[in-house]
Amino acid sequence: MCGRRDPDPDHIKTRGAGGTDANNVWPLCWVHHDERHTQGIVTFAKAYQTEPLTIARRLWAKWESLS
Repeated sequence: MCGRRDPDPDHIKTRGAGGTDANNVWPLCWVHHDERHTQGIVTFAKAYQTEPLTIARRLWAKWESLS
């Protein structure tokens, strides 16, 4: 999102809520990762005009194609 290095994997649907790594993780720097958890995913996505699940699915498909 911001170009900072060393992003954290952020689960869109948390593991506690049954989320997995497949199609459910997107990279966020620690600043945005913290902000996302403070605001909640819906508010965060609206504020940055982004679609987390779309991004996560594209990244997962790209990862699978490299295997």
